[in-house]
Amino acid sequence: MPSRKSLENALVIWLHPTSDDIQQSIEQLHQTIGLVEVFNDEESFINHVVDLPDERILLIITKDLSELTIELIRQLPQIDSIYLYNSKDQTNSISSLRKFKGIALNDETLYQLLRSDIRRNEYDNVTFNLITSDLSTFSNDQFNRQEAAFMYTQLLKDILIEMKDDTLRTQNIEVLYKLRTFIRNLHFHLIECYQQQKNNSFISVVYRGQRMSNNEFEKIQNNKGGLLSVSNFFSTTEDQSLAMIYAGVTNEKETAMVFEISIELSLTDQTNPFANIQEFSTFGEAEKEWLFSFGSVFRIVDIKQSENNQPWYIHLLLTNEFDQQLQMITEHFRSDISLGLLLPVHSLAKLSYKMGDYLLAIEFYRLALKFESASRGQIMILKELGQTYERLALYEKAFDCFNIALSMHEQLHEKQKNDYHRLAAIYISLATICTNFKQDKKQSLDYLNEALQIELNLEQSNKENVLNCYNDIGFIHFTEKEYDRSLLNYQKALDVCMEIYPATHPNIGVIHMNMGNAYQAQSCSKEALEHMKKSLDIQLASLPADHPDIAKSFNNISSIYNALGRHKDALNYCENALNIYLKRMPQNHPNLAILYNNMIALCDKLGQLDESLDYRYKQLDIYEATLQSDDTKIGIAYNTIAATLSFLRRFDEAADYALKAVEFTTRVFGTNHPATETCAKNLEDILNRS
Repeated sequence: MPSRKSLENALVIWLHPTSDDIQQSIEQLHQTIGLVEVFNDEESFINHVVDLPDERILLIITKDLSELTIELIRQLPQIDSIYLYNSKDQTNSISSLRKFKGIALNDETLYQLLRSDIRRNEYDNVTFNLITSDLSTFSNDQFNRQEAAFMYTQLLKDILIEMKDDTLRTQNIEVLYKLRTFIRNLHFHLIECYQQQKNNSFISVVYRGQRMSNNEFEKIQNNKGGLLSVSNFFSTTEDQSLAMIYAGVTNEKETAMVFEISIELSLTDQTNPFANIQEFSTFGEAEKEWLFSFGSVFRIVDIKQSENNQPWYIHLLLTNEFDQQLQMITEHFRSDISLGLLLPVHSLAKLSYKMGDYLLAIEFYRLALKFESASRGQIMILKELGQTYERLALYEKAFDCFNIALSMHEQLHEKQKNDYHRLAAIYISLATICTNFKQDKKQSLDYLNEALQIELNLEQSNKENVLNCYNDIGFIHFTEKEYDRSLLNYQKALDVCMEIYPATHPNIGVIHMNMGNAYQAQSCSKEALEHMKKSLDIQLASLPADHPDIAKSFNNISSIYNALGRHKDALNYCENALNIYLKRMPQNHPNLAILYNNMIALCDKLGQLDESLDYRYKQLDIYEATLQSDDTKIGIAYNTIAATLSFLRRFDEAADYALKAVEFTTRVFGTNHPATETCAKNLEDILNRS
């Protein structure tokens, strides 16, 4: 069941409304804070809450509850706060719970209590990214996951603010357009307010109280002296005591903290605007609210705990784009996505691709095509769009993009045709599609050799194109089971990689992964595992934690552990891969079907037949959605599901799938085919046992 949240990311539930007056109070809350769900009996309320494990629920009650319900409320982590409405019963048993926040004798008191908790919830949902204080760990060529996450917000802000108002007025991204317009307008409004206020109402320190997961807090503790960026607009207050209230108390999972933010006039400018917004704030002038623009960056100066186990204090210093460390990292990432040299939406597409968000990248590449007027720019976009389709196994669309790009290149004027590097890159992309989609390896090798000769004949070759040629030639030899020739080309690709990239660059991880596959195909598990672990280590250091390439590495290592007989370890790695694929890939992506197949085999070996059956159902769903109706994989899936259900003594369900297997083989092979006869015998055996 999908979660339903109010606009403030907290769900308000009212249990046991007892009069018409209370119904009026509920309507009032609908208008002031958003969605309020109402339940009249405790059982349906508990069943509903159990189905919302990821919600943060604020619960209003009007009378005492059963002991069972109170115990369940105590145990359910999604129920965050409890309020007793219009009751003078100070002995109500609900008040003994730690989650109990108070008694509201009227609507105004209830609203104030809810508003405070909603505000605290809003604070707790802010995302922070960090960069280490040690400049020696970062060079202009290094690509590190922590820096990538940090810079994503910085670059996204730059791109969105740079866009003109009509850039995103198109098709299916209306919501993004509205969000971008809001961000841009609010950012520039903050600049106006900042310029108006900086000489009259400048403030030197503000506060923000909130709770943070223990894991995230530990990262901040370990990063004293480093940089912290905020992925949202950042609300603070002049009132230190109010910040203490929002911080709350530390519990088993979360740490209460107060950010104490120092502001030095010499470090402020309109690149990091902030302003007093109490006259505009929904929460009124009492909050004394100061708002920082999204993507604001702070230096972590000090971290200490207050006396008597009070919230931790984190002393931050507002910094700006002239900070030496921030300048160094920003320059590297701006260059990586050609920010300032391309259309902003094109840079946004490249950024989305690098972060592994391929579906979003496609939307932006399509949009960039509409606004790019130069032929050479369109060719670049088409090539990159094709590569993105290829990542999603949409090979026909990718092939069309590459062919259009090649055709456009051939139509350029002679003076424009000297971009041989781009021509070579298009040949490489076409070769990939010929290998993976058209199964024409000869044509693929022709394209790759053409691209390689173009580069090697140039006075200054594009090393990236050269390594891609060697890598892809190595892969074709791998598919032909010519493993020695495959490894020879992979080694050439690795040598070029090591020449042009730092040791932790993702492309080096890809080559190690390919070499691991070649060794594993020769049953050299030790060498295979060595290369696969090198690949994974590089990816974990340089890519977002949920990047699809990391899922590939998890799956590859799983296969090696399976070959070594370490089935439980193998299944754990598969599960890690599955978590990423489910988040990042379309639900019917071919890689998911392959992964489910591996997990089925491992669950069978471990005797986990219920889990195996679940994966078989999911694999069948992909087959039926993506394969031709006569593909034998579908018939095999029917048969194996029937066999598994029969082994679990679920004979009625087994008979249904055994019948589907008979109908499939009869339609595809005919009545007298051995496969049909075998499936019919399986059905008969199941019916006899039921």
